[in-house]
Amino acid sequence: MNWVCEDEELGLLAFRDPKSSVAESVRSLRTQLLFSTSDGAPDILHFTSAGPGEGKTTTAINTAIAFAQAGNTVLLIDCDLRNPSLQRAFTLPNTNGLTNYLAGSAKPLEISQATMVTRLFAITSGPLPPNPVELLASAKMLDLLSVAAERFDIVIIDGPPVIGLADALILANLAKATIFIVDAQSTHRREIASAVKRLRQANAHLLGAVLAKVGRAGKGYGYGYGYDYMYSYGGRGDQTNLPQQSPA
Repeated sequence: MNWVCEDEELGLLAFRDPKSSVAESVRSLRTQLLFSTSDGAPDILHFTSAGPGEGKTTTAINTAIAFAQAGNTVLLIDCDLRNPSLQRAFTLPNTNGLTNYLAGSAKPLEISQATMVTRLFAITSGPLPPNPVELLASAKMLDLLSVAAERFDIVIIDGPPVIGLADALILANLAKATIFIVDAQSTHRREIASAVKRLRQANAHLLGAVLAKVGRAGKGYGYGYGYDYMYSYGGRGDQTNLPQQSPA
């Protein structure tokens, strides 16, 4: 288990400080994903959590950076159409994004933006719509992911939380695999159980979980990525226990 204190640049820490604990951790996560199937990492990965603020966007961004640094072309899509954040993380304009394509006439190439990370491209949310579920469930969303998977090595979806929303369930059904982020400080087991149950009902391929915001006494908070967790939900019936920490 690796550790790093939170700061305002945590979302891009794998890029700004490749030798940091977060960078090391997401490289371990990337390796686990590469060995998660016989064909390598699933080409469309969906990141979600039970509730908001659990670290899913931070994990999605740093995982995307780790894949890009390894030589993969990566597309990171902000599909949280209620509370988007990729435009802030990468300091990108958000006037033309995903919703301009889903609800308008914009082309996929027109909404994809280069980031400061080589080989990493992003699609921001675009203007917030009144009907996120309908847009994400549309044929155009499926078409976008199909085209993206053909042109990029890895497509990473930063989705909204599961609890109380149907958005995440739709995205989980569209993706090849879902990674579930758990806030070690505040997420209750019943919330995990409820979210996992909803994902399974949506036929999500729940690949595993990442334990985030792991705290140590007197050291504030950190982000830990335990490679022992990657199969914690696979092939074990309805097991939904909070993953246990591996040794630091």
